[in-house]
Amino acid sequence: MQNELINQNASVGERDITVITQEIHELCRQAKTMLLMYAVEIGRRLVEAKAVLPHGAWGTWIKENTEFSQSTANNYMKLFDEYGASQITIFGATVNSQSLANLPYSKALALLAVDSEEREEFAEKVGADEISVKELEAAIAERDAAKKRAEELEEKNAELERARVQAEEAAGV
Repeated sequence: MQNELINQNASVGERDITVITQEIHELCRQAKTMLLMYAVEIGRRLVEAKAVLPHGAWGTWIKENTEFSQSTANNYMKLFDEYGASQITIFGATVNSQSLANLPYSKALALLAVDSEEREEFAEKVGADEISVKELEAAIAERDAAKKRAEELEEKNAELERARVQAEEAAGV
């Protein structure tokens, strides 16, 4: 019945629902990209403002002159520090990494928990653009737990190697 209505509406000159749906998805993706770009640019200006303000005036200035908390301001500045291009191009602000530039603000913020050297590769590996923020945070936690287990195993292996060397020295080998 629904397909009949869609086909009937399409035949009277209306656009196809699949085209409209694709356009909506594309506009949402573009909006998320723009949000990250603007967050980076807000961070750029906050870094600049903090450098200009006298020591101790930052918190008061944030309260009186912005619509967000100091914590949010710190997040914007982190996003600028980690993702912001060092210069504004003739096309406006850009984000350092093309694969990270397509992420929404919340995912870019979550990825700050990953070392900058590994961030882009990790984001691509887990498909950060295709999963939810909760799934991304879970993947980061899983990665961190695996790294910790690997470090613990490495330390145990080092202890075993030291014990082996000591045993050989004691045995005169």
